[in-house]
Amino acid sequence: SEFKSGSANGINELTNESFKVFPNPASDKLTVSFDAENADYTIAVLDLTGRTVVSNNYSNLAGSQEISVPVSGLSTGNYIVKISTNGVSFNQKVVIK
Repeated sequence: SEFKSGSANGINELTNESFKVFPNPASDKLTVSFDAENADYTIAVLDLTGRTVVSNNYSNLAGSQEISVPVSGLSTGNYIVKISTNGVSFNQKVVIK
């Protein structure tokens, strides 16, 4: 099996407690707040078909982060904010109004 060890279903997810995405709903920008662990992070916004509409890469983040993601160019609707690092990811549904 190709799955990483560490969880029953083979998918490692970052925990909801360490990541906050606000405001929700948002119209101008989203803020992604988390504690980084000396790693590279990708913050992406996906539409519900899974298409990436915004993607930003951040290198060597450490400590408490508050990263602003502009979303004023997006159509209103439901989106998923995906934060990835070291092969694990965290997804948060957001509404753009």
